[in-house]
Amino acid sequence: MRRYVSSLSRPRFSSTSARRVGSATVLRLGELANADAAIIREHIRARAEIKAKYAQADHEQTQTTDMAGDAAEDVFVRRTRPAQAWLSQAAASA
Repeated sequence: MRRYVSSLSRPRFSSTSARRVGSATVLRLGELANADAAIIREHIRARAEIKAKYAQADHEQTQTTDMAGDAAEDVFVRRTRPAQAWLSQAAASA
């Protein structure tokens, strides 16, 4: 019975062709790998910065909403958030 092997599992180069690759090629491949790593690190840093800016803007919006509720003229609105905080603390410590 004949066995079929995927072309992906076979090595593309023989060991003799690997020996023919010069040190300049190996150095260039190393330089390209380092450049790719630097680009990836910069991308990750930029994404983290964007995420932090969104989190800061979200926090500022929450603070603005809370302060507006604390300054409300309606007694129910003004007392609801502190009352919920006390109830939550009492439930957690029980």
